[in-house]
Amino acid sequence: MFPPRGNTPDPIRALTCFDSLPPHHATFRIKDDASAPHLKPGEFAVVDMSDTELQKGEIYLIQYEGPQQNRHIVQINTGVIGTLSGRQQLVWWARDLAGIRQIETMDDPAFGQIPVFGGLSDGPYSPKQLRRKLLGRVVGYSKTALGGLLAPRTEPV
Repeated sequence: MFPPRGNTPDPIRALTCFDSLPPHHATFRIKDDASAPHLKPGEFAVVDMSDTELQKGEIYLIQYEGPQQNRHIVQINTGVIGTLSGRQQLVWWARDLAGIRQIETMDDPAFGQIPVFGGLSDGPYSPKQLRRKLLGRVVGYSKTALGGLLAPRTEPV
């Protein structure tokens, strides 16, 4: 028999809670609700830095190209697009775990309040393009940085 919901000390989680880091793992601080419900603001994603093998539906830490090289937790998925030659091509997409949602409202003098949305898909990517951006697979979470904290972004190389 299961205990009543109100008496459960911790909710059931899809990710394992780590209290130490295995080799080739690091932590990444969660700052917003984009990774909900699996990762919560203030927690740390535990990332296997040796695993960038593409797996549909898995969660990864990605580093985007550009001057700031922002890092973000994403879930990857596949899709098919039509090419100019009429063929079908398998491609990859990255998105927030929380999905499409309104994250704020912007005031515009001409139009009033305009909703701003987050969680839109990023892509399409070829497998090679996406692998180049992935830093590692998210395999769990922790309450502290466990001595292996990755910065949210790095300086341009």
